[in-house]
Amino acid sequence: GAVKYQWRFEQYLNGQPYYVNGNPVVIEQYGANGSRDIFAQASYGFLPGSEWRVKIRPVFPNDVHGDYGTDEQCVKFKGTFTAIPIWEEEGSNTDMVLARSWMVYPNPSIDGQVQIVTLNADATMTQVRVQDASGRLIHNWRSEEAEVSTMNLNLSTTSPGMYWISVEINGKEERVRWIKQ
Repeated sequence: GAVKYQWRFEQYLNGQPYYVNGNPVVIEQYGANGSRDIFAQASYGFLPGSEWRVKIRPVFPNDVHGDYGTDEQCVKFKGTFTAIPIWEEEGSNTDMVLARSWMVYPNPSIDGQVQIVTLNADATMTQVRVQDASGRLIHNWRSEEAEVSTMNLNLSTTSPGMYWISVEINGKEERVRWIKQ
């Protein structure tokens, strides 16, 4: 029921909070109404090589704010795009990989040839959607079969840029950023 989301970024340097005049560098930004996404821009302070911890909270009608929760993600900016957010828990991103039931490879891709693979033996894909950064549908695939665990996509005709790949597995939908260079 959220109408938009509020993003709270705190800058880090070499894994430690970054301070200016004794204060942490914090940027709070709202995403667009009706969207859970935010497009990071250099004007916000997200420059190549910078590292940020981010928390997100929902904003409901009548400007009622939900909780940020306790989870943080680490985002490291690279060029004009971010790297895929990685969980940094006790120096390892293993938990993030095991929590996701699928992966996209390669990411980023140069030629647009992409493989989606389920990571759990009992996970099967039923739908795959690819959207550009503005949300326009580029590719949609739906399976009537029950046991699809690997899929190859040919996205060679797409322009270089950032895309969203959404996969429905066992009735649950997850999405990740995919970049074509």
